[in-house]
Amino acid sequence: MACTTLLVGRRATNDGTVCCLMILCTKKTDPIRLSQFMIRKEYWKKIFKTAVSPFGISLTPSLLILYHNVACLKFGGDLAVNAYALISSTVGSYRVLLIGVAEGIQPLASYAYGAHDFHAIRKIRNKAVITAIGVSFFYIYHRNSPVLSGNLRI
Repeated sequence: MACTTLLVGRRATNDGTVCCLMILCTKKTDPIRLSQFMIRKEYWKKIFKTAVSPFGISLTPSLLILYHNVACLKFGGDLAVNAYALISSTVGSYRVLLIGVAEGIQPLASYAYGAHDFHAIRKIRNKAVITAIGVSFFYIYHRNSPVLSGNLRI
């Protein structure tokens, strides 16, 4: 059931992407052209420099989990690996939540920084911290909720 839902969801996403591209490519005013997708050589260095940081941010937690699993297996055996799996999945849930808040405020903070409005940056940061703490408490106290735990049966 879950596999079918996942496949249907991916199919809908792919179909939606194809439909959007078809609409954008067939617009009468300013259609998208294939030449706009070609990357010039002078952009590669800038693209690489920009992409290294998010790639590292995404890769680091996976490498840490791998390292911890190897250490747990070496020094504690299967029980330690199982215990760490429980801990890392719980921490991973909160990490995703906090990364979502950080990614959500990034455009706002960038805009305020570009405008040299440092008061707005502090205000945005404080609201993000309050939001993250509030959602974390909601998640902690409602962890048995079928929606949050993934046990929702329709």
